Amino acid sequence: LISNGQFDDLSGFVTREVINEVKQNYEKLSSEQKQKIAIDESEIVFTYPYLIGIIMDDQTNNRLVEITMIFHILKDRDAYRQEMLNATGNVASNWTSAVKKMRDNIIVCNYKFLRDMSKNAKDDSWTISGLNHWQPSEYEQQQKQE
Repeated sequence: LISNGQFDDLSGFVTREVINEVKQNYEKLSSEQKQKIAIDESEIVFTYPYLIGIIMDDQTNNRLVEITMIFHILKDRDAYRQEMLNATGNVASNWTSAVKKMRDNIIVCNYKFLRDMSKNAKDDSWTISGLNHWQPSEYEQQQKQE
């Protein structure tokens, strides 16, 4: 939805604050960066919970659970496998080259999920309260330029 600019369709899945922030940042992205936002489940190569927190408000008796998940994405990973399998010449050199390409194309996604676990919660579904997609290789390039 985000990669197509369909921000209104995010309501109910993502907090209003996140939708507004994503809209602002989306306008600054290149068309190539916008295309990279769309993620297929098969492109997830590694995922783990980074942080789990409980937010308690004793005055209102609200109990919220927040989980930050990290996803490592590699688009078209079969192409890298085929490149390694079909390579000719020095195997070690070809393997190293393919691994460098994969490293340069990894996308890291950070998502914060929030759920109201209070006794009288009206909605107990998980909502995205923060999200970030970034490429370590782009970050490294920016650091070198500064």
